[in-house]
Amino acid sequence: MDNIIYMKYGVHAGETVDSIVRRKQDEIAKVGYTFWGYGGNFCHPLTQVQPFAENVYKKGEKLYLVMSLTESKLNNTPDKSHHFSIDNVDWSPIDEKINVLGSKFALCIKNLTVCNFDLSLDTYSVGIGNKCGTILSDYIRYRVDKACAVKTDSYTTNHKTVKITLLAEVIAPFAVFTK
Repeated sequence: MDNIIYMKYGVHAGETVDSIVRRKQDEIAKVGYTFWGYGGNFCHPLTQVQPFAENVYKKGEKLYLVMSLTESKLNNTPDKSHHFSIDNVDWSPIDEKINVLGSKFALCIKNLTVCNFDLSLDTYSVGIGNKCGTILSDYIRYRVDKACAVKTDSYTTNHKTVKITLLAEVIAPFAVFTK
């Protein structure tokens, strides 16, 4: 995997991790894709994910979402989103078979797979933005929990490995706003 979006995930919206994964896999089986909701200040749809993904696909390559489980305190019951937008201007309805709960952004994914492998963050660097080129193990720290990244030949002595337990392919329109 040369191009990834790395993201931490956990309990959310009153659902267990297993329940979320089953629901998302069911949505993909019914619709062909789903939206994986997220929030925060990283991986903004317009300034990071969409341009990064468009560049990846222009090269004829694929983009993968790789996720590691983390302890999460977000066990509230937020509102369901009913609309999405690629540009935060024009809005379309979210398919009624897809649930996006309490997220202001979402990645468009297919082929969500439960997996179990180690990923060395030292072998990737940030792929877009003002931290472009920063080794991922130096970037994913404190409150930074996600990033667009590319495989790198750079060397680091951090040796930071994360356990990846979910994997999906990111597909057009790549990332959207939700409400």
